[in-house]
Amino acid sequence: MTEARTYFTQLRSIAEQQLGHFHPTTLTVRHSLGRWQGEAGDPAGAATEFQRVLDDRIRVLGPEHPDTLQTRDSLAYWRTRTGDPAGAAEEYERLLDIQLRVLGRDHPDTSTTRNNLAYWRGEIGNPAAAAAEFERLLDERLRSLGPDHPKTLRTLDNLAYWLTASGNPAGATAALDRLAYWRELDDR
Repeated sequence: MTEARTYFTQLRSIAEQQLGHFHPTTLTVRHSLGRWQGEAGDPAGAATEFQRVLDDRIRVLGPEHPDTLQTRDSLAYWRTRTGDPAGAAEEYERLLDIQLRVLGRDHPDTSTTRNNLAYWRGEIGNPAAAAAEFERLLDERLRSLGPDHPKTLRTLDNLAYWLTASGNPAGATAALDRLAYWRELDDR
């Protein structure tokens, strides 16, 4: 991992010299550098790099470009790794607003962001909001993916967890009963 970070650090210098700091290819290299910086054990450095890349991608590509959305998602992820769940939730909220407008509610990336946002809302102390979002997400995943899809099952499991955390053990038990039933059907 440190080798990858070293490689992308060198590649960034070359890309900046040859193409310029704001060239889309340079921005892609910088995005990769942020990832490997985090993977090499520097999550704060990764979050800082992703914030810089995000600012530059918004300026160069616009806030709705797929690469910009990918960087916003990476920034949120690395904020979680730095111990900033509130900052991550805020970033996931911004990302979700754009994805709903650009990609629509049923897009897989939008669904993933809703999952992440629900989880981090729970982690920052709002388990009821997390449970409510997982309930809505479950309905959509049942409709689009079916009851036996791994993402649907994971959503149901998350719902049960956050229902428990929000003080609703009866709701959690019902969710776990559904989960057991669907898994039993899947095993047949």
